[in-house]
Amino acid sequence: ATLIFTLEYALRLWGAAENPRYGRHRAARINFIKSPLGIIDLIALLPLWLTFVMSLDVRFLLVLRAFRLFKLARYSPAMRSLLDALYAERRALMGCLVILLGAALFSAAVMHLVEGNVQPDKFGTIPNAMWWAIVTLSTIGYGDVVPVTPLGRLIGAVTIVAGLIMIAL
Repeated sequence: ATLIFTLEYALRLWGAAENPRYGRHRAARINFIKSPLGIIDLIALLPLWLTFVMSLDVRFLLVLRAFRLFKLARYSPAMRSLLDALYAERRALMGCLVILLGAALFSAAVMHLVEGNVQPDKFGTIPNAMWWAIVTLSTIGYGDVVPVTPLGRLIGAVTIVAGLIMIAL
Protein backbone atom coordinates (compact mmCIF):
# COMPACT_ATOMS: atom_id res chain seq x y z
CA ALA A 1 0.00 0.00 0.00
CA THR A 2 2.86 2.37 0.82
CA LEU A 3 4.40 1.80 -2.59
CA ILE A 4 1.10 2.30 -4.39
CA PHE A 5 0.39 5.57 -2.56
CA THR A 6 3.95 6.74 -3.16
CA LEU A 7 3.72 5.88 -6.85
CA GLU A 8 0.42 7.73 -7.14
CA TYR A 9 1.90 10.81 -5.43
CA ALA A 10 4.98 10.70 -7.67
CA LEU A 11 2.83 10.44 -10.80
CA ARG A 12 0.66 13.34 -9.66
CA LEU A 13 3.78 15.37 -8.95
CA TRP A 14 5.25 14.52 -12.34
CA GLY A 15 1.98 15.26 -14.16
CA ALA A 16 1.49 18.60 -12.43
CA ALA A 17 3.66 20.26 -15.09
CA GLU A 18 1.01 19.33 -17.69
CA ASN A 19 -1.87 20.77 -15.66
CA PRO A 20 -2.42 24.46 -16.52
CA ARG A 21 -3.88 25.03 -13.06
CA TYR A 22 -0.41 24.64 -11.53
CA GLY A 23 1.67 26.48 -14.14
CA ARG A 24 4.67 25.04 -15.98
CA HIS A 25 7.76 22.94 -15.17
CA ARG A 26 9.32 23.18 -11.69
CA ALA A 27 6.97 25.89 -10.51
CA ALA A 28 4.03 23.63 -11.36
CA ARG A 29 5.38 20.83 -9.20
CA ILE A 30 6.03 23.17 -6.29
CA ASN A 31 2.53 24.63 -6.71
CA PHE A 32 1.10 21.10 -6.62
CA ILE A 33 2.98 20.31 -3.41
CA LYS A 34 1.61 23.53 -1.84
CA SER A 35 -1.97 22.93 -3.05
CA PRO A 36 -4.56 21.56 -0.57
CA LEU A 37 -4.75 18.19 -2.33
CA GLY A 38 -0.96 17.97 -2.56
CA ILE A 39 -0.62 18.71 1.16
CA ILE A 40 -3.24 16.09 2.02
CA ASP A 41 -1.44 13.51 -0.12
CA LEU A 42 1.90 14.35 1.49
CA ILE A 43 0.50 14.23 5.04
CA ALA A 44 -1.03 10.84 4.26
CA LEU A 45 2.32 9.53 2.97
CA LEU A 46 4.71 10.86 5.60
CA PRO A 47 3.74 8.50 8.45
CA LEU A 48 4.14 5.52 6.15
CA TRP A 49 7.71 6.42 5.26
CA LEU A 50 8.72 7.77 8.67
CA THR A 51 8.00 4.39 10.23
CA PHE A 52 10.65 2.89 7.93
CA VAL A 53 13.23 5.67 8.35
CA MET A 54 12.98 6.58 12.03
CA SER A 55 13.73 4.22 14.87
CA LEU A 56 11.42 6.20 17.17
CA ASP A 57 7.91 5.08 17.98
CA VAL A 58 5.89 7.15 15.52
CA ARG A 59 2.54 5.45 15.99
CA PHE A 60 1.03 8.82 16.87
CA LEU A 61 1.81 9.91 13.30
CA LEU A 62 -0.25 7.04 11.93
CA VAL A 63 -3.33 9.07 12.83
CA LEU A 64 -2.35 11.27 9.91
CA ARG A 65 -3.29 8.38 7.60
CA ALA A 66 -6.87 9.47 8.15
CA PHE A 67 -6.11 12.40 5.85
CA ARG A 68 -6.39 9.93 2.98
CA LEU A 69 -10.15 10.18 3.42
CA PHE A 70 -9.94 13.76 2.16
CA LYS A 71 -8.65 12.39 -1.12
CA LEU A 72 -12.16 11.08 -1.74
CA ALA A 73 -13.17 14.64 -2.57
CA ARG A 74 -11.09 14.37 -5.71
CA TYR A 75 -13.01 11.34 -6.98
CA SER A 76 -16.49 11.75 -5.51
CA PRO A 77 -18.90 14.36 -6.89
CA ALA A 78 -21.05 14.00 -3.76
CA MET A 79 -18.08 14.72 -1.47
CA ARG A 80 -17.12 17.67 -3.65
CA SER A 81 -20.68 19.04 -3.38
CA LEU A 82 -20.55 18.69 0.40
CA LEU A 83 -17.21 20.50 0.63
CA ASP A 84 -18.49 23.24 -1.69
CA ALA A 85 -21.59 23.70 0.49
CA LEU A 86 -19.48 23.86 3.65
CA TYR A 87 -17.22 26.43 2.01
CA ALA A 88 -20.17 28.52 0.80
CA GLU A 89 -21.75 28.54 4.27
CA ARG A 90 -18.53 28.91 6.25
CA ARG A 91 -19.49 32.31 7.70
CA ALA A 92 -22.88 31.11 8.88
CA LEU A 93 -21.33 27.94 10.33
CA MET A 94 -18.67 29.94 12.17
CA GLY A 95 -21.39 32.25 13.49
CA CYS A 96 -23.32 29.25 14.83
CA LEU A 97 -20.15 27.88 16.41
CA VAL A 98 -19.44 31.18 18.16
CA ILE A 99 -23.04 31.38 19.41
CA LEU A 100 -22.90 27.77 20.59
CA LEU A 101 -19.64 28.34 22.48
CA GLY A 102 -21.06 31.48 24.03
CA ALA A 103 -24.23 29.65 25.08
CA ALA A 104 -22.15 26.82 26.55
CA LEU A 105 -19.99 29.24 28.52
CA PHE A 106 -23.01 31.20 29.76
CA SER A 107 -24.93 28.04 30.74
CA ALA A 108 -21.89 26.61 32.49
CA ALA A 109 -21.26 29.83 34.42
CA VAL A 110 -24.88 30.11 35.56
CA MET A 111 -25.04 26.44 36.49
CA HIS A 112 -21.77 26.79 38.41
CA LEU A 113 -23.31 29.61 40.45
CA VAL A 114 -26.54 27.70 41.13
CA GLU A 115 -25.27 24.13 41.61
CA GLY A 116 -21.59 24.68 42.52
CA ASN A 117 -22.15 24.48 46.29
CA VAL A 118 -24.62 21.60 46.06
CA GLN A 119 -22.51 19.43 43.73
CA PRO A 120 -18.94 20.71 43.94
CA ASP A 121 -17.53 17.62 42.23
CA LYS A 122 -19.69 18.17 39.13
CA PHE A 123 -20.34 21.94 39.00
CA GLY A 124 -17.61 23.22 41.33
CA THR A 125 -15.72 24.95 38.52
CA ILE A 126 -16.87 26.48 35.26
CA PRO A 127 -14.74 24.04 33.20
CA ASN A 128 -16.43 21.13 35.00
CA ALA A 129 -19.82 22.68 34.31
CA MET A 130 -18.85 23.11 30.64
CA TRP A 131 -19.10 19.34 30.19
CA TRP A 132 -22.73 19.46 31.34
CA ALA A 133 -23.45 22.51 29.16
CA ILE A 134 -22.01 20.98 25.98
CA VAL A 135 -23.77 17.65 26.52
CA THR A 136 -27.04 19.45 27.26
CA LEU A 137 -26.83 21.95 24.39
CA SER A 138 -26.07 19.14 21.96
CA THR A 139 -29.17 17.31 23.32
CA ILE A 140 -27.10 14.19 23.97
CA GLY A 141 -27.81 14.22 27.69
CA TYR A 142 -25.64 11.39 29.02
CA GLY A 143 -27.14 11.73 32.48
CA ASP A 144 -23.81 11.54 34.29
CA VAL A 145 -24.17 15.15 35.49
CA VAL A 146 -27.64 16.46 36.29
CA PRO A 147 -28.91 19.46 38.26
CA VAL A 148 -30.68 18.62 41.53
CA THR A 149 -32.02 22.00 42.70
CA PRO A 150 -35.27 23.39 41.26
CA LEU A 151 -33.48 26.47 39.90
CA GLY A 152 -30.79 24.23 38.40
CA ARG A 153 -33.44 22.13 36.67
CA LEU A 154 -35.09 25.27 35.29
CA ILE A 155 -31.73 26.42 33.90
CA GLY A 156 -31.24 22.93 32.49
CA ALA A 157 -34.62 23.10 30.71
CA VAL A 158 -33.77 26.50 29.22
CA THR A 159 -30.40 25.13 28.11
CA ILE A 160 -32.07 22.17 26.42
CA VAL A 161 -34.42 24.49 24.52
CA ALA A 162 -31.44 26.64 23.52
CA GLY A 163 -29.72 23.50 22.24
CA LEU A 164 -32.77 22.62 20.14
CA ILE A 165 -32.75 26.13 18.69
CA MET A 166 -29.07 25.76 17.86
CA ILE A 167 -29.74 22.48 16.08
CA ALA A 168 -32.50 24.21 14.11
CA LEU A 169 -30.01 26.90 13.09
